[in-house]
Amino acid sequence: MPRYNYKCNQCDLEMELVHSMSEVATDCIKCDTKNSLKKQLSIPRIDSKTKAPKNVGGAVKESIEEYKQRVDSERGIWEDFDIEEILKENIK
Repeated sequence: MPRYNYKCNQCDLEMELVHSMSEVATDCIKCDTKNSLKKQLSIPRIDSKTKAPKNVGGAVKESIEEYKQRVDSERGIWEDFDIEEILKENIK
């Protein structure tokens, strides 16, 4: 989830909050003032722990290999899965 920086107009508290893009924080957690938070501009965070691929083709190939491994590990889980039967039950 994205991180956002806010500042309270009443008590000047600065905070970093984590929430979805569709949400907006409005109330201060320190002074409990309603509609007092203003979103601040911030520099996007970059996770330096992730390994950046040398090229786009390498990233695509790596993603495909990871997906293949995941599919192989889940093989057999969905054998008894009948989507038509589940849809019939949920539509009633």
